[in-house]
Amino acid sequence: MMRYLATAMLPIVLAASAAAHHAANAYFGGEIVLIEGTIRGAKIVNPHSYLRITMDDGTDWVFETQQSGTVLRRLGFTADMFADGRRVLISGDSNQDGKKIARWRTFAFPGQSEEDDVEVYIVGRIDESELIKEIRNNGGRCGNSIELCYLLNTNARAKIKEKYGDEATLW
Repeated sequence: MMRYLATAMLPIVLAASAAAHHAANAYFGGEIVLIEGTIRGAKIVNPHSYLRITMDDGTDWVFETQQSGTVLRRLGFTADMFADGRRVLISGDSNQDGKKIARWRTFAFPGQSEEDDVEVYIVGRIDESELIKEIRNNGGRCGNSIELCYLLNTNARAKIKEKYGDEATLW
C-alpha cells in the first residue's frame, strides 16, 4: 500500500519541486545589490553555481548563478577564476526576504591600481539597456574565450560614468 501511495505522490512532489525551483523571480525579486568584497568560496556545480563574497565590513553574501555549472564551463568559466582571496565587484537580484543571497547579473575584477583595466562579465539575465550597449561599444574584448567579457580602461570607465552617473555602478 505504501509503495502505491509513494508512486502516486511522486508526480505531485516532482511538479511542486520543479515549480519551486523555477520560481526564481519570487525568491530573487528584491532590489538589485552591488557588493564589493573578497571571494571566500566558489562552487561551479549543477544545477546552479555559487560564490561566497565577504565584504570589507565582514558581511557575507552568497551569489547564485542562473546558469548551471555545465553551461558556465562551456562559456569558458573555470573555478580558478574565482580563487579565494580575489577581489570582486558583483551585482545581482537580492532575496525578497532580506537574506544575504542574490542571483548574479554582472561581476567585475578590478586591476591592481586605478589605471588598470577592469574585467566586466555580463552573466545573468540583464536587459539590453543603453548602459550595457555602452559597455560593449567602449570595452575591448577580454583575452579569454568568454564571449561576454569586456575590458574597460580608465577612459572607457570615465565616459560611461559621465554619461550614466551612479547607474553605471550596476556593472
